[in-house]
Amino acid sequence: MTPESKIKSEIVRLLEKAGYYVIRNLQGSIMHRKNHLGISDLTVIKSGRVTWAEIKTPTGRHRAGQKAFRAAIEHHGGEYVTWASIDDCIRWLYHQIGTKPAQEVAGSGMAGGATARPLAGS
Repeated sequence: MTPESKIKSEIVRLLEKAGYYVIRNLQGSIMHRKNHLGISDLTVIKSGRVTWAEIKTPTGRHRAGQKAFRAAIEHHGGEYVTWASIDDCIRWLYHQIGTKPAQEVAGSGMAGGATARPLAGS
């Protein structure tokens, strides 16, 4: 399992436990490459809200097609996020419910008393 795949699996489990419907957007086959170049890794849905989520390692970079996909989603009023860790996703979840806990999030993997806070630009 690649580092990005590991992060993606952890994030999918977390989101599903939080009641989100998560679609993994497969891009590996030739058939899927004909659809939307640069489509995000995940489509995350809950209570009528749809978020397109790209998963990267902390050093990962967006390809040109991914940048174009993000621009198209945002141009049409959609939400696009990039998560490089489970902690990024946890901060996004707390942002969705409008809270910024100062305590460590139990079982999240957040070390050293890190706090959950919204990501810039989310």
